[in-house]
Amino acid sequence: MKKRWIAAAAGAALVVAGAAVYVIREDRIAAAECDLVASLDAATAAPIGTGESVTIIGDSYTQGFGLDDPRTSWVSYLPDRRATVSASSGAGFTRDGLCDSPSLSELTESASGPLILQGGLNDVGGDMKALERTIDDLLSGNDVLVLVGPTRAPAFDADEIADVVEVLSEAAKEHGVPYLDATEWDLPFSDGIHLTADGHAEFGGHVASSL
Repeated sequence: MKKRWIAAAAGAALVVAGAAVYVIREDRIAAAECDLVASLDAATAAPIGTGESVTIIGDSYTQGFGLDDPRTSWVSYLPDRRATVSASSGAGFTRDGLCDSPSLSELTESASGPLILQGGLNDVGGDMKALERTIDDLLSGNDVLVLVGPTRAPAFDADEIADVVEVLSEAAKEHGVPYLDATEWDLPFSDGIHLTADGHAEFGGHVASSL
């Protein structure tokens, strides 16, 4: 009996130790995410480019996630525009971003003036009815120059991406806002989710052509 008790106690200790390691690991991951968010926010705090003012609401693409210099994201390829970046990595129109950063809808609600909305990839697999309501509110209450939808990122399910594209494109059509279907662009990805530097250049070129 004593041996069984010792074995049980040892097993319990291993479980507790394993749980502690897991918690520490998760805390470190969370801290790293927060550090990343803070660094991207700082890097893109000042306006990018010169010319007519525009605010760009977007996700990690707009923040230049994964680039050596986040300020060389697709935003930098818009000619004659002084772009204020208001972005949230990991966020969708209906989902908060990394480290509890705001959703794209929250960022839009706090913005003013002409806007470019970029996003939707982080809404993939979510509630399409909620997305429909959210994007309808955003397009009806703001001066949106163009809505740029999700890319054909290999790490995401193509059918679920198509669901988001359908919601965004239909809402844009209803409100008379130009919609750019980024799934039609053959873009290079660095990790199956984010764009390479060349991908950002191509992405920015497409958006620039629409303005």
